Amino acid sequence: MSEENRVPADFAWISLVVGDCFYEIAQVKADGREENLLLAIKAYKRALSFYTQERFPSDYAMIQDKLVNVQASLAAQVKQNTGAGP
Repeated sequence: MSEENRVPADFAWISLVVGDCFYEIAQVKADGREENLLLAIKAYKRALSFYTQERFPSDYAMIQDKLVNVQASLAAQVKQNTGAGP
């Protein structure tokens, strides 16, 4: 990888790890769960700005999968917070 692509790649990888961390925190800590899920979504989207479908199809698919899981958890959390029905 060229030096000019190294910084964006490192930033994208760090964003992916940060997303994983916020998602894990949301799974074990009830206080602030919704905020942590939103931060995970933001981090995953930031990682996707580098890991595009064209350039890194496997990484893109993996991050999209993580993003869907976090969004589903967020929807469930919001539903629980609002007391909405099934």
